[in-house]
Amino acid sequence: MFIKLAAATERRDEAEQHRRRRTKKNEEEERKEEEVEAAERWYVASEHQPRGIEWLIQRSPALGGQEQENKTINRNTNLTPSLG
Repeated sequence: MFIKLAAATERRDEAEQHRRRRTKKNEEEERKEEEVEAAERWYVASEHQPRGIEWLIQRSPALGGQEQENKTINRNTNLTPSLG
């Protein structure tokens, strides 16, 4: 009886570990897809701007940059993409 209970518990634990790995993998894939979509949105928003890819990488959080708006540029010219 004890052996059957131990075997059932072990199978249950293995199934739970498998479910966790599958869930974690799905979450990672979703996060990567969201990062790609965010990078694409940044690119499209910046496409008409007279700036290079370096500017895009520096500005895009999805590409590892820091999102920082220069308020002076925003007020005086329309060189930055709309983020809303």
